[in-house]
Amino acid sequence: MAGLNQVFEFLSALKNVPWGRVQGADLQKWIDDPQRLAIEMQKFLKNFPCVDVAETQPEIQPILRRLFEDETITIAACDGSKFISDAKSTFKIFLDSDFERWGLSKCGKSTVASNVSIHEMVKDATFVQMFGSLGSDLDKLCLSQHQIISFCVEHCDRLRQDGYATFFLFKESDQFYVADVGANSVGLDVRVFRLERVRVLDGGSRRRLVVPQLTV
Repeated sequence: MAGLNQVFEFLSALKNVPWGRVQGADLQKWIDDPQRLAIEMQKFLKNFPCVDVAETQPEIQPILRRLFEDETITIAACDGSKFISDAKSTFKIFLDSDFERWGLSKCGKSTVASNVSIHEMVKDATFVQMFGSLGSDLDKLCLSQHQIISFCVEHCDRLRQDGYATFFLFKESDQFYVADVGANSVGLDVRVFRLERVRVLDGGSRRRLVVPQLTV
């Protein structure tokens, strides 16, 4: 029977095979008799010597689009003394009681002046899918609660307007949370959700995300 390494090698190679030219009978015979997989794999792939990946893989629509790419948007240095549940003067319209109920009323570490990037949704997605599309290391996508408050004060005009949300990822006690800030003509409101919330949000509403600007 074919070993796992051979199977993985075969599957990896098949990523570049033009599926429109692959016969169902070829795949079925390997399912019925896995030993033939190891024997016929190389011979089969020689039939497709130069395949353009772009021709064989459908275009994947991104979840987010970067905004204000030509601008440098900076959050001033923060000493970590502020947390969202205490920022009633910033979030005058509504401040979610879950910040306190979930034990998130905590001071944080001081942070230096930090550049951020702003993105908007262009495709339906969950929180995990949104933030995950920007990088696998979620810690690098977090802002402190003090930084979130500062952004909302210093760059209020960069928040999504008309009551739609701008999302910020933060972390407390090894758990990830999303601060959902709404902005309209009368002020700001803020809610909090757990990152793993499964609701799929409509990309057509163009909700925004603010994260630290990542350097390559």
